[in-house]
Parts: sequence; structure tokens; C-alpha cells
Amino acid sequence: MSASVFDAVNGIDPNFNPLLVTPNAPHNASQRAAAIQAAYAMLLHLYPTQNAALTSRRDASLTALASTEKAGSIAAGAAWGQTVADTIWTARLTDGFAPPPPPFIGVQGIVGTPAVGFGAPRRRQRLRRNATNRHHDAWVLRRPSQFPFAGAASPQQQEYATISTK
Repeated sequence: MSASVFDAVNGIDPNFNPLLVTPNAPHNASQRAAAIQAAYAMLLHLYPTQNAALTSRRDASLTALASTEKAGSIAAGAAWGQTVADTIWTARLTDGFAPPPPPFIGVQGIVGTPAVGFGAPRRRQRLRRNATNRHHDAWVLRRPSQFPFAGAASPQQQEYATISTK
């Protein structure tokens, strides 16, 4: 969301390098309207079930702008903000940051139907132990007294000065 708001505002008056979207906004576009619409569009993608609440807040914010900015400027800014948000959303879907959902491999456990998408049950394979790990046991604290904590050293104690200089 932050990237879309930044590129929407910066695309109207480019003072910085864009994150993703090349500045190409209409000359009369409102930066505030672009920011509102870019944030709204991204939040709507992320939280589609909150459509009504997000839309009412976006509409209230754009209406408040009408007292200080022209309607054409607000419309141009909102259109630019939507364009930026759509571009960034599309790019984020394919950038590898969010892994794709796992493939559908069938239905299991419906009474009266065979499992779909799975092969025959496999025999359990015995795990081969690494020769170097054969005799290692798990290390577990059984009670808190095995890990005594005397508390943090205060700045007046010598231990504090010794610890902080290392």
C-alpha cells in the first residue's frame, strides 16, 4: 500500500525516483486524491470483505477535498491513484514475494467415495540414521531451576561495565 501511495503522489510532482510506476500523471491531478485512491485500491485488494467500510471512508475523504480543490483535479488524481495501485498490485502478484497457492490435489475423507488425486498408500520407509548422530539425545530443560537467571546487571555494577565493553 505504501508503495502505491508513494508512486501516486510522486507521479504528479516527481521529486524522487519512482519505486515502480513511471511518473505520467495528468498535470492538474490532485496529490491528495491520488494518495486516497491508491491507498483505497490496495486495501480493497487486500481486504475485499471490508468493501463497504473502505468505500465509505474513501468517499468521505474525497468529499472533504472538495472544499479546497477543484472537482476536475480530484477526479484526475483519483484516476491516477487507481492506475498506480493497479500497476503495483499486478506487479506484486508475479514478483515471487507471495507464493502461489498449492495445487489442488483432490478430496480426502468424504464417506463413500475414494480419495481423489492420491496414489496407493506407501510403505513407511525407515529413516537411515547418520552415523555421527547415532548417539545424540535431545537436550531438554526439565525445570526452570536448571536455567538460573540472576537478573540484568544494573549500570552501577561492575558486571555491567564489563559486559558493555566487550
